[in-house]
Amino acid sequence: MSKFVLLLAICCMCLLQVEANRKTCDEVSAICVKAQRLTGPEDDVTNLFNFQCRRQNRNWKNITRCQLERAACLLTLVKCDRLSCVNVINALRG
Repeated sequence: MSKFVLLLAICCMCLLQVEANRKTCDEVSAICVKAQRLTGPEDDVTNLFNFQCRRQNRNWKNITRCQLERAACLLTLVKCDRLSCVNVINALRG
């Protein structure tokens, strides 16, 4: 019984950590959107990423710097996945 309780506690702690990371990404994204008026919606990294994804998929719709930043945050902190065109779209969808 105590092993089960310990396992349950570890699972709860992991879920809380994922939720905290998601909130962190929300905060980072909100800061980026506020600063976007000054810095603009795109930069060299975003342009290069969009260019590369457009080469792989002709139907690619450009994403903004803040969308790329949010997707990168979600992929690294929440999903522990790599930054690819498909993963970015999936992260932004939900």
